[in-house]
Amino acid sequence: MRDAQTVSLEQARPALARSDDRASRLRRYYAAWAATYGDPSDDGWFARIRSRERRLVEELLALAGSESILDAGCGAGVHAKPLASRGHEVWAVDLVPEMVARVASHVHRACVADLEQLALGRQFDRVMCLGVLEFVADPGAVMRALADHLVPDGVLVVLVPRPTLAGRIYQLTKAWHGVSARPISAAELTRLGACAGLARTAVRYPFVHNVVMAFRR
Repeated sequence: MRDAQTVSLEQARPALARSDDRASRLRRYYAAWAATYGDPSDDGWFARIRSRERRLVEELLALAGSESILDAGCGAGVHAKPLASRGHEVWAVDLVPEMVARVASHVHRACVADLEQLALGRQFDRVMCLGVLEFVADPGAVMRALADHLVPDGVLVVLVPRPTLAGRIYQLTKAWHGVSARPISAAELTRLGACAGLARTAVRYPFVHNVVMAFRR
């Protein structure tokens, strides 16, 4: 988009260098995958899962027209790009510079950021955080940061793997690649939201391994 802004890899390196090994491993893992991440040709059968997740996420976002949206942990822009193309003001942030580079030209602003220390200096009508909380050291800190970026009565939508057998398989698959991921139950996610001053308004189960939940500030 014509007013898109981004933070380059060189600009991001000082902040990223202070991150812990957990975050460093996560960055390396997704940086290696960034070139094709989210592409239908690369997703294979997983494209069907993404399609259902995207439908449920947009249902819970309850968009009426011109809402501003923050995609916190945007990846390659699987969710951010379609929303921006429909006229929403979309900001996208991610820990991985290579992912941010893929989405930057499609949204209003894109930058590298650690969600546990997120401070963008503004609030949004909608915030989505999809497939991120399971990777962070302090999910509560991230939930509080996301709540701080919501306008009053704004909506946050969160998607995480849950501790089912399929969720544990997901966890083991990431561990095989050297990445720490912790499934989060619907009850725990509800509690994290409440501690951040958010009220749960809806919950959906896209597949046997995950849950998507909506909160209102």
